[in-house]
Amino acid sequence: MSTADELALAKGGETIRGTNLQPAIDALLATAKSLDADIAAAPDVESVQAIGLAQADLNNQAMSLVTAQITLLAGQVKINADQINAAAEYVQKAVAEMADWKKKVAAIGKVVDFCAALGTGNGGKILQSARQLKDAL
Repeated sequence: MSTADELALAKGGETIRGTNLQPAIDALLATAKSLDADIAAAPDVESVQAIGLAQADLNNQAMSLVTAQITLLAGQVKINADQINAAAEYVQKAVAEMADWKKKVAAIGKVVDFCAALGTGNGGKILQSARQLKDAL
């Protein structure tokens, strides 16, 4: 039995509001801020640009969660705010432990994919994206 089979399914009309995602927002913003040190230590302009873009992406994703109204699709895996918050906090800790800025930028790309999946409300896609994010960390 897969993890998706073991999880509850959304009934429809269930919504995750941005107000319940403040821990995730804070974690994304803290992760973005932590990239300041990588920018300062970057060996060249190309590196600064890549890290800066990743930083901007994290800030944009955090801001999009502020006003989020994620309506879960009926019949899909039910995802809740606590799970999203835990994922963002896990990412923050994992990125903080990475020494290579290229790994950080790659992982942040998966964070952006995860946040995009959140917007769909499709629990299956969110779960798949979360697994890909975890694998990248």
